[in-house]
This record gives sequence, structure tokens and C-alpha cells, in this order.
Amino acid sequence: MPNPAKPDATPPVAASTVARPGLRVYPESPTATGGVIYFDDIMFYDKSTLGVVDVKEFDNQVKMKTVVSNELKIEMPSRATVNIYSLDGKLFSSNRVNSNEAINIQSLASGVYVVTIQNDFAKTSRKFIKK
Repeated sequence: MPNPAKPDATPPVAASTVARPGLRVYPESPTATGGVIYFDDIMFYDKSTLGVVDVKEFDNQVKMKTVVSNELKIEMPSRATVNIYSLDGKLFSSNRVNSNEAINIQSLASGVYVVTIQNDFAKTSRKFIKK
């Protein structure tokens, strides 16, 4: 009998493939120790068909204003995780958003921030100024 803590790496059928997905999970609240865990955007892709061209294409498709006031909108090819950091690396915000969906940044102090945009295959960074 296989050990559940260490799954067998051999598929049961010669033509099948083992899938080991990675999941991003979100607790119900930051202080919750139990309860509901939300899963979003679970997808499987054949990454062997991806290449450097795909990453550069994603980087070229991400567009945003560099000077903003109360909301940040990013044009991107697909739903992505958008993280906002201070220049010293402190994470202020992490959001899973669609293209051109507004992220409220009213609570951020005026200054320069770094935003990372990451979909299932690529990641890019930009700087913006909060007035």
C-alpha cells in the first residue's frame, strides 16, 4: 500500500501523467485559525509549451499609469495577483484582480511604490508614485 505522505511518482497507466498542483489559499480572515479556506483560479497547464517569448509578451501587455492618486488600474492580459510594496520591501497589499479592475490605494502614504503583477506563467514589476 502506498504511503499517503509520499505519493508514488509512477502513474498507474503508461499514458497518464502525475499532476502535483500548487495552490494559493486565502484564510477567511487574517486572524482566523480555522474555518473556510478559499481557492481561486485552479488551472492546469502544460508548461513545456511555454518559453521566454511568453514572459516577454506578458511584460509588454502590462500597462499602467505611473502617477496615481486613490486607485491603481493595471491593464493586463488575464487575471493576476498584484502585490504593492514599499521601496524597502514591505508588502502593503496583495490582490487577485482582472484587467482594469481598480485597487483602492487611498490608505497608502504619498511616495514611490513597487507593484508586481504575476499570472500563472510570468511575473513583472513596475514602479508608481502615489500623490
